[in-house]
Parts: sequence; C-alpha cells; structure tokens
Amino acid sequence: VKQWIRTLSAQEGKTVVLTTHQLDMAQELCDRVAIIRNGELMTDQPTYELLRLFQGEYYEIVIGGSVDPAHYNGRLAHLTGFHCTQENGHSVFAGPIRNQDELVAIIGEVHALDLPLVSVQKSEPSLEEVFVRLLEAEHQKEGAP
Repeated sequence: VKQWIRTLSAQEGKTVVLTTHQLDMAQELCDRVAIIRNGELMTDQPTYELLRLFQGEYYEIVIGGSVDPAHYNGRLAHLTGFHCTQENGHSVFAGPIRNQDELVAIIGEVHALDLPLVSVQKSEPSLEEVFVRLLEAEHQKEGAP
C-alpha cells in the first residue's frame, strides 16, 4: 500500500489524502500533516515544519543493560517520563531536555549509580512525539492541571 501511495503521488502527480492513526506511516509518506482533535484543526503544515518545532530538544541516552528508572527509587528522576526501549542489550531513553543543566544532571545521575553510559546524542523527534507535545500544550492552554 505504501508503494502504491508513493507511485500515485510521485510518479502520477496525484494528491493522496491519508487518514491514519499510524503517525510513523504519515511521517514516512506525507508532505503535509493536519492534526484534528475533537473535531478542531490543531495544525496543518508541512511535515518537516512540524518535526522542526521540537528539533534540538530531543536527546537519546543509551545506558548499558536493562535499566528501569522505577527500580532506582527516584535516583534517575530526570529520566522519568522519557520513552524507554530495549535495543541490543541496552536501555535507550528518548525525550526532551530543555537545557544543558538538565543534560548534565541526567549524566550525573547515571554516573552516581555506576551505570554504563554508552552514548548521548541529539535525536530528531518523531511525528508521534510532536503530536504528544502538541496535545500536552493544548491541554495546558485549556487550564488542566
């Protein structure tokens, strides 16, 4: 189906309207994304512009072994709320870091617990992460706690 959509769009010059909850597919296939919440249009802009909204704020921190922050009784507090996956025997934490002080605090927490720090790098946010951040911002605007 993805190849068919690409062929229609690129080779035949057709406009394809893709309605999906699979944001990874939308990011891969769409030049422009509109996000609708409760029947209201939240945003409608080129995909690259949406992704650029939070570019530079996201980091990927890789720690050797299987790490569950809850196991450390708050001693990895700065990683709370980060998305965590397990890859190749490592724990990969991805999430927003607002400034260098926060990044240093995370590295300090990892070091203090003698956890093996494999890498720290800026990463590009996915469309799903942008969507969640937009929803959080909208939620805060509405005055929710």
